Amino acid sequence: MSFMEERLTRFFSEVGRLHASNVLQDVPSYVPLMKQHPQIAEQEVHRFRHYFTEAPAHNHLDALKCLIIIAREIPPVRPRIIENLGSILYEYRPLWKGLPAYGRLKELLEVLELPLSDEDEYVRKLARSIITHRRPLVLIIGAGFSYDTMPVTCEIQPLLVQLLREVGVSSPMQMIRENDEQVWRIVKDNSARFRDMFSGWCARTYPAPQHKIVAKMLHDSQISHLISFNWDDLIERAYMDEFGESVSKVVNEGSIPERASLWKLHGDVTNLSGEWVFPYGQGYVLNNLIESLERTIARNCPQFVLIVGYSEWEKVVHARLVRPLEDNIPTVLRVRPNWDEKDPGGIRETAKRFFERLKIYFEMEAKSH
Repeated sequence: MSFMEERLTRFFSEVGRLHASNVLQDVPSYVPLMKQHPQIAEQEVHRFRHYFTEAPAHNHLDALKCLIIIAREIPPVRPRIIENLGSILYEYRPLWKGLPAYGRLKELLEVLELPLSDEDEYVRKLARSIITHRRPLVLIIGAGFSYDTMPVTCEIQPLLVQLLREVGVSSPMQMIRENDEQVWRIVKDNSARFRDMFSGWCARTYPAPQHKIVAKMLHDSQISHLISFNWDDLIERAYMDEFGESVSKVVNEGSIPERASLWKLHGDVTNLSGEWVFPYGQGYVLNNLIESLERTIARNCPQFVLIVGYSEWEKVVHARLVRPLEDNIPTVLRVRPNWDEKDPGGIRETAKRFFERLKIYFEMEAKSH
């Protein structure tokens, strides 16, 4: 360990031992070292937890100020702050209303991309239902779910431009702007080439927080059916990374799995020869999925269906899948960044931020039971 690394480690060793106001005085001078050695900040930031669990309450405000500086200046540390302090900070939220700490809490959560919003009660209620009543949810995901890692369908222009040029289109961007449907007809006619290109693109990406959180929820049976309209394999890879085994996955008609599973209805990048559904296609719903959902509704009806980043443009899917779920499950909630805030049936938020908040509430609910 270098002298500078030792110096930074010594600074963090004082966190929790000194009053938070003293630590706050030193934080700005140590930010450059944290930027050089973010791994140390990631490992040690958990020490701030002491100020909210054991230290006197007059430490709260200065500890929050410290965390705001670190979170703003050292982005790699943000996930560790969420992991180690997120549930505690949300527990203090109602207690700090009207106090200076509340404003600082709001500022910190915004830096962490976990803003306070009116939809928090939705998320808390969802987590409580799963933890307390042991009723797993049905999760439907579309391209917007992977938005933080993979491009949504309308944004994969580099692949589309390359393919259009290969087939002789002289002005690819003009066609993309003026005739999107024709673009996807060409893609479908050259689907083998497009799948190879998409496979290469996907191989260069990594699972985002929402993929990891959902993989764990599926493993822990907090999700009964994970229904994906995405081609990528990011959830599968997150599951393998975390648990060292392949996720239970269904891509064709056949038997119904006994455990919670991933159902892929638009195609699978790990099966380039299988059938893929492209934009403007008809879409389809597996009969064994419908049968599996009916069994679950009859035995232990979920309280929630989450539809995250899926546009619901396919009439067949809406008629066979979405509408029956709306008819049988009490709450169907949409999560999209472009959701109309005036519509009470959804939450305007990215998948990443939503699932990070859901994870916090899971931890809170689990701790209280």
